[in-house]
Amino acid sequence: MSNQTLPKPRTPLPSTFALSSYPKLSHISAGHLRHMHNLSLQRPGDWSSMSSVFPEQEWHDALRYQLSTMLYGAGLAHFHQLSAIRAPFKMLCHRLIEKMLHRDVWSYWYLTSQGGVACNPDLKVLRAPWADPVRRENIMYSGHLLLMTTVFAMLFDDDEWDQDGALVFTHDPVYYGLGEEVYRYSRTELQRAILAEMEREGWVGVCCEPNVVFVICNQFPLVALRLDSVRKGNGHAAEVLAKYVAAWKLKGVQFEGDQMQADMYMVQQRQALPFGEIAMSAWAAGMLNTWNPTFSRNLYPHLLAGYLTKKPNGRINLNSAPVATRIRELASSSNSSGSQPTDPTSPELFTQAWDDAPTRAAALSPLLRPGSTSSRMPTKPVFGCVLSYVSEVGPRAHLAGLLQHADEMFGLQWRDGGCYYARGDDEVVVDDDGEWRFCDSFTGNALIPYARLNVQDGLRKMYEHPWTGEEIRGRPWVDGLGGFEEGVDFLRAIWDDEVKAMVLTLRCWNGTRTVRPVVRQLKAGVYDVYVGGWLVKSERVLTDGGAVEVEFQVGEDECDLVVLRDKCE
Repeated sequence: MSNQTLPKPRTPLPSTFALSSYPKLSHISAGHLRHMHNLSLQRPGDWSSMSSVFPEQEWHDALRYQLSTMLYGAGLAHFHQLSAIRAPFKMLCHRLIEKMLHRDVWSYWYLTSQGGVACNPDLKVLRAPWADPVRRENIMYSGHLLLMTTVFAMLFDDDEWDQDGALVFTHDPVYYGLGEEVYRYSRTELQRAILAEMEREGWVGVCCEPNVVFVICNQFPLVALRLDSVRKGNGHAAEVLAKYVAAWKLKGVQFEGDQMQADMYMVQQRQALPFGEIAMSAWAAGMLNTWNPTFSRNLYPHLLAGYLTKKPNGRINLNSAPVATRIRELASSSNSSGSQPTDPTSPELFTQAWDDAPTRAAALSPLLRPGSTSSRMPTKPVFGCVLSYVSEVGPRAHLAGLLQHADEMFGLQWRDGGCYYARGDDEVVVDDDGEWRFCDSFTGNALIPYARLNVQDGLRKMYEHPWTGEEIRGRPWVDGLGGFEEGVDFLRAIWDDEVKAMVLTLRCWNGTRTVRPVVRQLKAGVYDVYVGGWLVKSERVLTDGGAVEVEFQVGEDECDLVVLRDKCE
């Protein structure tokens, strides 16, 4: 049964309707989403703007981390701020998962599976290699793939990746091997393989590289288990988490207090090792806010003390480890003597630390480049990992200040409507003034966008209250917009159930488009449709589950659509 169109007086959007109260993405945030879209459309084998410091995907800026974190960032934006549009995010997430399955992303495992003295100093003989990247160990890939596909299932109420053989790994090098090897899994089978590995290691987690179980890499499958358990209505995740916490406690490590007690566990040596630097501890602390928010928040001021320095214009610099250590010493000395300042973020303490010659020399040590004879490892994605933690639990002023630093010091780049921060090619981490300058591909393509798209406690809120299929099917949503390839940026897409209003804000990054959004799953009633602040029509939806369609032009200026149920009807 079709709707009934009612007479249309020229009427502005009611002044009592506070459009500004609905959160809206900035143009930069929308640009990050478009950059993810642009990267997802690159042809197989084309990893432009995503290069790693090592070609074999062995470092922390590898493709797997970029692809997975882009999906998490897009997923958080959809979950918290753009929940009323589905198709654009579903297509984007689908393409990112498909790229995650490309052999370029996971083929490193064939060589890595043999083990090495870097992760097992007692190793004397290499193991026989295997190509299957998820059968055993390798949680640094399989854990992310599990969370990517589980987030997809939760956000879109879609079990595509749970079909038999949906996840296919084809190992077919040209000049070595005995022929093509194909490994097929469903999302559920992948989850079972990971749980089997957890059990094999006594529930302390799954190995990343052979012999080492990293805390950070095992957080992603734990989050996936929770999302899956809520969706399927079982308590499986709670059981696994209890075993995980108990297993670490037996190793002498507890996730409580105000310090990270362990970075990884070495299986053969039966030894838990503490965090040696801030990148992985900050990344892990942000993820731990999902199931242990008290610990994550208590850790924040202690972990970041000395690393953040406020600048007069609101910008916040990230200090290198030598400078942060010296600032902590100075703050502690000032506190004990009663002198000022004691605030570790103060510019005065930074100046004192930077004036210390040994500290400055250590901070200015060069970045290792591939092929160097130095024994030092390359710099990790410190800025991005810290920023991801700040976005989850930190003060908004810290997040804004660090994002401002990235914009000014890394150089925000725009290409085809998308924005990102290009990988730096200089050989310094900080410059002569102590300003952080190092930006890797993981930070520039994924971690900074993730932080900007996240909201405070954003991952924890998703973890605690993931969407159910019933919830998704029952609420109004916007159809008919296509994907990001249509050239439209989505800044706001929210259904307000309290006032029965759909709020949508669009803009085109280049030119003008005609859009035909359809608001579906509406209850019966009269709906006023406002475009650009003016009433364009009123329609009576005759039955529950009905829809209202509207057509209008969108250009490079923002355009608002409000579909508001008439309270007087």
